[in-house]
Amino acid sequence: LCTADLKAMPFADSSFDVVHTSHAIEPNGGAENEIIREIFRVTNKLAILIEPSYELASPSQRERMNSLGYCKDLVNSAKRAGFINCLCLPLDESLNIDNPSAIYIFEKDASNVQAAPVFCCPKYKCELIKFQNFYFSPKNLSAYPIINDTPCLQIENAIIASKVPDILMSDDHMSIL
Repeated sequence: LCTADLKAMPFADSSFDVVHTSHAIEPNGGAENEIIREIFRVTNKLAILIEPSYELASPSQRERMNSLGYCKDLVNSAKRAGFINCLCLPLDESLNIDNPSAIYIFEKDASNVQAAPVFCCPKYKCELIKFQNFYFSPKNLSAYPIINDTPCLQIENAIIASKVPDILMSDDHMSIL
């Protein structure tokens, strides 16, 4: 569990066998390609998304979705990202009649991919080291806080922590790692 940004996920490449969303991409119209590329990067096998389907919507539903900045064209975004076997299956029932939803199933060719679930810097995608109440990137000297046991791994949460490498290498702190 952590806080993060869909466009800059703090996970290593191919970290998860399955990535799932439920109306998380919905309000991000215009950022679909960027978000789907990130999902492609962190998944090892499948992405299963439950999101509104602009393409399956009626003209009045599309007008509403346009006014609210909903996502569109997720299948083509998935194909551009590199997913194979991209399916869009309409849901028979949606909680909101003005918001027709679908299940999107996107498959990644995982023949040469090995999962490695680990947090990484959301900006530079390098490994993070957990130390006391923060995660630290030795590569770019960024530190991300852990608040109430929840890593805050959004780019804007980082602070520069240039003294941390010295602290981590001191004999007094090696046992904490």
